[in-house]
Parts: sequence; C-alpha cells; structure tokens
Amino acid sequence: MPPQKHHTTTEESSQAIGSQDDWTKEVVPHLPAQVEEQAKKLKALERERSISSATDLLRGLLAYVYTAHSFQQLSMWSLLIGLADVSANDWRKRLRKASDWLDWLLQEVLAMAVVVSPWLVRTGLRRILLIDGTHWKCLGPQGIVMRVHTAFDLLAGRLTQIKVTDCHEGEQRARL
Repeated sequence: MPPQKHHTTTEESSQAIGSQDDWTKEVVPHLPAQVEEQAKKLKALERERSISSATDLLRGLLAYVYTAHSFQQLSMWSLLIGLADVSANDWRKRLRKASDWLDWLLQEVLAMAVVVSPWLVRTGLRRILLIDGTHWKCLGPQGIVMRVHTAFDLLAGRLTQIKVTDCHEGEQRARL
C-alpha cells in the first residue's frame, strides 16, 4: 500500500490564522501602549531575527508557562503556528532576558485593571498591602525549591515588591 500524504486543508489553515487573529483582537489591545519600546529598552527583545514583536515574545512565553512542557515543545509549537522559527535554546535565552520586561509588564497590567471601591477610598486608609508567600519546585533531578514573596498595594494598584529566595529562607512578613 503506498504511503498516504497529508495535505493541510483550508480549514486547518484558517484555524491557525484564526488563533493568531484571536490573540491580536483579544489580548494585544489590553496590553500597555509602550510594550514594544519597553521590551527593547529592558533588553527582552534585542534582535528581531525570528521573533518579530514583543507581543509575539509574550505569546511564546505564556505558551511555555501554560502549555508547553519543555523548550523543545515550545520551539515546535511556535514553528507550527507560524509565530517564530526559534530553537529551544534560543527560547530559553529569551526567557532569561525577559525577566525585567515581564516585571514591568505585570505591574502595568495590574495598574490598568484597578478599580478601587468607593468604600475603600472613604476609609482614609493610605495603604493596604496584600502579601503572599509561595514556593515553586523547579524541574530537574535536584528539585530545588524557590520561594516567591510578593506585596501588592491594593489602593495604588501596583505590585510593590517581589523577592525570590531559596529554600533556606522562610516566608516572613518582615521580609517585605
């Protein structure tokens, strides 16, 4: 029996294009206006060889966090949907370089989404901090545990502090 060839149908092509359109219509408009400039300024997007924009970089990084189980899968996924032809190693390097930009982006998005309740304003309180301490178990044979300590100012609508420590430092309110 001769081998069967797979042909991409118009429906499959339109699904890939549709998901790109969904990203552009549903997510990109809710990002801060200066997302591209900040990505370049904070060195998250230094060379635009294969990843053409900061929003494409963000889409890849979110895909890695939520769906891909490895940088190799991320590399294949980004190639298949037409996002970028980037190796697994290049994705890894880009994620490392994007830390400052992602911190800025998180603060901007949180600040844009804040609607303070009128009763909070009437209380006269100047600051309400929401404090969280959690831990991440890193993948790998050693299974290192990192602790993430965050403080979010509810009235200002900003992440005011984030600190990452190793497993030797416990969660303490005094740290923030």
